[in-house]
Amino acid sequence: MIIIFYKSMHIVTVVGGRQTGKTALCEQWYRPGMTTDSYLSTVAVKSYVLPYMTLNDTPSERRFHVHLESYYACTDVFVLVADKDDDSDEWYSRIHHIAPEASWILLWTGVESCPKKRAWATSLGIPLVYTYLKDAEQVDNAFKHLRRLSEKHVPRPERVPLSIVESIVDEARRWWPCM
Repeated sequence: MIIIFYKSMHIVTVVGGRQTGKTALCEQWYRPGMTTDSYLSTVAVKSYVLPYMTLNDTPSERRFHVHLESYYACTDVFVLVADKDDDSDEWYSRIHHIAPEASWILLWTGVESCPKKRAWATSLGIPLVYTYLKDAEQVDNAFKHLRRLSEKHVPRPERVPLSIVESIVDEARRWWPCM
């Protein structure tokens, strides 16, 4: 007999444009204190399981947007990573209607100020956190903001695999992230 324990998790999905630092943030939150100078192109969703939180790093290129709606629909908090100062955001426009109850946080990784993006975020009640990716303290501060925001949501039960069979089944569940 296999006993399955459950723990509480929040689902966080990281979205944003190309080379804004989405994967670098996820890697640094997964391995605190590590910084990186390289930017990788994400071609599939990569999940990082942290205590009480699962981070889903998503691709920015439209050609890799396969089955992302199911990830979006199950998300508690969206992390929007941006470095271009615009007075709107295509990611928010595209996703908000899929998960209207989800919270959003904007992490600004640009080197210049962002008055337009700040005004846009403020008008929607989205907190803005300036995050320099090479500064471990700022990356940690962004994670603390994310953690506080995620705690406003009811945690979801997350299965803890206790056998190789459960590990295989859980891998298959990545295709259906709400299950």
